[in-house]
Amino acid sequence: MKQLLTVLGMKAQTRSMVRRLAQCLLPAMLVATWPAVVQAELHALLVGVSGYKDRPLKGPRNDVQRMQQVLLQRTFKPEQITVLADGLAGAGEPTRARILAALDRLASAAKPGDTVFIYMAGHGSQQPANRNTPQGKAEPDGLHEIFLPLDIGGWDGSTKGFTNAIVDFELREKIDRIQAAGAFVWAVFDACHSASLVRSGGVDELRYRHISPADLGAPAGVMEAASVGAMGSRGVKTAPGFAPVPGGSLSAAAAGAVYFYAAQTTERAPEMSLPLGDPQRRPYGLLTFTLARALEQGRVMSYRQLGQYVLAQYVGMNEALVTPVFSGNGLDLAVLGQQSLPLRQWPLSAQRPTLPVGALSGIAPGALFAVVPSALSDSREALGHLRAEKVELTQTEWQPTAHAGKPAPRLSELPPGAHARLLGSPERYSMRLALDHSACTNPCRWQAALDQLRANGVPGADVQWVSSGADWVIKLTRNEVRAVVPSANLLGGASEQAAAGTLLVTAASPTTASASEAARDTATALAARLHGMARASNLLRLAARLALNSHDLGLQVTVAAERTGGGGRVALLPEAVASLASGDRLVVTLSNQSLKSIDVTLLYADAKFGVSPLYPSGAGEINRLEPGARHVIDDIALSDEGGVYGIERLLVIAVAAEKRTERTDFSFLAQPPVQALRARSAAVDDDVGAFFDAAFAEYRSRNAPTRTPGGRTGMQVFTFDVAPGRAATRR
Repeated sequence: MKQLLTVLGMKAQTRSMVRRLAQCLLPAMLVATWPAVVQAELHALLVGVSGYKDRPLKGPRNDVQRMQQVLLQRTFKPEQITVLADGLAGAGEPTRARILAALDRLASAAKPGDTVFIYMAGHGSQQPANRNTPQGKAEPDGLHEIFLPLDIGGWDGSTKGFTNAIVDFELREKIDRIQAAGAFVWAVFDACHSASLVRSGGVDELRYRHISPADLGAPAGVMEAASVGAMGSRGVKTAPGFAPVPGGSLSAAAAGAVYFYAAQTTERAPEMSLPLGDPQRRPYGLLTFTLARALEQGRVMSYRQLGQYVLAQYVGMNEALVTPVFSGNGLDLAVLGQQSLPLRQWPLSAQRPTLPVGALSGIAPGALFAVVPSALSDSREALGHLRAEKVELTQTEWQPTAHAGKPAPRLSELPPGAHARLLGSPERYSMRLALDHSACTNPCRWQAALDQLRANGVPGADVQWVSSGADWVIKLTRNEVRAVVPSANLLGGASEQAAAGTLLVTAASPTTASASEAARDTATALAARLHGMARASNLLRLAARLALNSHDLGLQVTVAAERTGGGGRVALLPEAVASLASGDRLVVTLSNQSLKSIDVTLLYADAKFGVSPLYPSGAGEINRLEPGARHVIDDIALSDEGGVYGIERLLVIAVAAEKRTERTDFSFLAQPPVQALRARSAAVDDDVGAFFDAAFAEYRSRNAPTRTPGGRTGMQVFTFDVAPGRAATRR
């Protein structure tokens, strides 16, 4: 080192030469003289139980394969992943002993700074807690949550539990050991913890990952007896009991943890055939499917952002009745500790015009890829573009296409090592409907109107009538037609309103109109309601797509509810569902923490598919926030107008403003549509045009590709469970 310092007295040219030599030699010298640094590692345990003797599942083995593929994409090595799943070649059996032993091995191997991913998919249930033990006393409802391994047995009267069940406190203790070693733990549980395993009437291929204690052989009354003397919080929407108890045995120096659960304690976690509507769909847990898609986005994000994205995807898939739970003290850390990720790109071959990615990963016909010379090339070096033509579950056929002023690339001229890099995939703005005639006696009074509707279509909307994989089930009764989400019975007794669905039309009083005129009028009314459903659903799909962008724009959004009757102020989070009461008032604070101006629009989507603009109010209110600006909207009241109820949402749309441009105001998305903006449709860019496409503006040809918003537009969704008779209005 002393000799190297003599370069200070040399001539400039000689100093430059020696400096380059030092840059080569110095790292090697340091490696030889400094002690070796132990690098942090990734570890994963993937558990999937499908082959239960009495209540088999189809999805967990698919879930485990999917998660394994995603982890490999995110730089895990095969040897870092342990798989216990029945029915998979090379995987171990997911028995109680093997699962617990695998957790013990993780605790022994974990080092400070490591990240450990634990994933468990299968049936969940409950069993009585022993109130004489510390673990039993910690259960507020007198019940332990349990995960069912492959060798789950029946009721063991001597211990008042189920043979071989893995109990919540056992998992806590195992995870405590891993954290105590200094490793960070991310645990995902795709299982249920309440109600019974059922098949939803009228909905194909839908199962719930729960087995009731009675089905496992628990004697009658034993579960009720276990709750005697408990604190009675069974109905409170809190995380299941797998998370370590706050303030437990961990030392202050122990690493953190994050827990993702498939459902609230009062809900059932579904598995269904996904992607919806795809002819090659396969059974997956809804949480796993959505989580895998999120992780494939190739975006650096925090666990909190990931949770918000997953919940937004649920909203976009019309599954807001099931609410995943995200908890832990590491929610604001980067997912898997990764600050950079590989690009979503695949090697190209002129001899085989396919890519090994498809609908399972969110690719749709019309998806655009840039052809880059190598995996390390900048996207600006694109040689041309490809467009997805035929998309299967895990494969996409492409065709060269002219785009962005560049001609279609010649396949014969592709250089060795060329890659196809995903630029964007269009959103699906069709709505799949299934009919449920079971409650409408033959002849059904609605049949003629429905025949007309199916023959003529719904103006301004792409409606597909299907027998399976529906977004909505249209339930016909003697006097009503209602729209019901396929998973409406997921909440058990708490889902009465949701199970009833949303009223579309009702039988009118007898008139002198002919049967054909009555059918025509009913078809017209139904078409108007379905058009509103389509527009609202498309807006939520767009929100799911843009959920991650909102964090990149620098707009901080905080929402609080001021409780009626002096109940105080409660913060509302986009990764959770809040229960609101009549008279509550929403307070929204918008803060522009970026260096660019941001245009912000607030919309309220109610349970009857109404969309109301809240900000700007239309009374000359300016919705552009300059850098550093802060704006508070404190006059949003939940009133008794409109008779709406159920799951409702506050949508926050943010657009980074370009210099010397008009303000972007999405109030035109209100229901019914504002036709006055039709003249502006040709002048908008893709970021704004995507919202026009979602609203099915009349200028858009049905066969034209939908536009994809870029990185300057983001959305956040705050979801509320609202009782009957509430509606959001500006005072």
